[in-house]
Amino acid sequence: MAAILRSHASDPAPRHSRRQWSPYPPHTIPGYSSRDPGPDPSPMTDPVPAQRRRSTRFQKLRVLPRYHVMVFPRRLVLLLVVAAALAPPVSPSAGDRSPAFLACVDECLRTVCVANPALPLVLALFRWDCRANCQYTCMHHLTDLTSPSNPAPYDKIMQYHGKWPFWRVAGIQEPASVLFSLFNLYAHLSGIRTIRARLAPDTWLKPYYLLWGLVAANAWIASALFHSRDTPLSEKLDYFSAAASILYSLYYSIIRIFRLRFNEHTTLWSIWTAICTILFLAHVLYLSSLPRFDYTYNTIVNLAVGLLHNILWLGYSFPAYFPSTYTSAHNTSSKARRKPAPIILLTTFATLLELLDFPPWYRIIDAHALWHLSTSFLVPMWYAFLLEDAREEATRNPSSSSVKLRS
Repeated sequence: MAAILRSHASDPAPRHSRRQWSPYPPHTIPGYSSRDPGPDPSPMTDPVPAQRRRSTRFQKLRVLPRYHVMVFPRRLVLLLVVAAALAPPVSPSAGDRSPAFLACVDECLRTVCVANPALPLVLALFRWDCRANCQYTCMHHLTDLTSPSNPAPYDKIMQYHGKWPFWRVAGIQEPASVLFSLFNLYAHLSGIRTIRARLAPDTWLKPYYLLWGLVAANAWIASALFHSRDTPLSEKLDYFSAAASILYSLYYSIIRIFRLRFNEHTTLWSIWTAICTILFLAHVLYLSSLPRFDYTYNTIVNLAVGLLHNILWLGYSFPAYFPSTYTSAHNTSSKARRKPAPIILLTTFATLLELLDFPPWYRIIDAHALWHLSTSFLVPMWYAFLLEDAREEATRNPSSSSVKLRS
């Protein structure tokens, strides 16, 4: 089931502002400009002591960003924290611990599996065995008993091994999630082809764009494999590939927003690269060394990294909330730098689908599958922004990169 289901599990069962106040009115800050700047400050009325005044550039850098920068991100964090707190708690393995399920599986093992029957080839290809097939059969048998058409409904629909009951198709455990994962894979492969064809070789961001596409494509391949058949190996591949994709998104975003070009900021670039590499390796080694996979820790880490990534791009999109003097924002037009905001917001809202946990419609499509479907439409929008951003870089910094403009 969805990773969000794992984060609410209390047992090791399988998964799943305060506004910063400033005592100075804006019109008293040197460098502030507006249609109505207010009265000129005088030595008698100016609340800023003369010895604390700085140049216009310094005041823009130190005062205005501090006055605004914490407002928007804190509201975003508060929104996500409240949404997570309102998420209904679930028991990811209530069904497979129920006496009825255990009795059904035990009966199936004694009457069916004792003869060691051969399973159809399509099931064997996805590593189904007789025990797993008994569990699948009993799961749907008990789910059928919950139907309102049943004269005496058994109980509410439950989850089994952290997953809702899904009809398998040709041995595929969650066909809708697999299909929508492939949609995302196709979107990334198309984006990679576009980046490769439309950006010239000397575009300094091109290698980062391409590698991001490859890392994301690998994550969706792992997702498709995991939803095809949930095994310990496919589960770890899915989690670790997703973590790599999220962390690399943050890695690339820091390099892009703060312009950490290797040939200009070699030391900072090397330190940032080493930090991300060490963090990912430590994350994988820690989870691999545990006797049981720590789903809560994994969810918190991915959420924190993804949230930081989103806050960075949202801050970049709104000049009033971001210290643009430190970044490449001053080299980008206001129209172009607002492009990421709606995409990031839509991505955040799409992720909130994970909170809408409900039994799958017709045992095929659940909230997690809908999340995969929604992101497949957002991926092309992000690649379009990357291309437009590269054009902006080439236009304003013609000596640093170039772009092929093809129809």
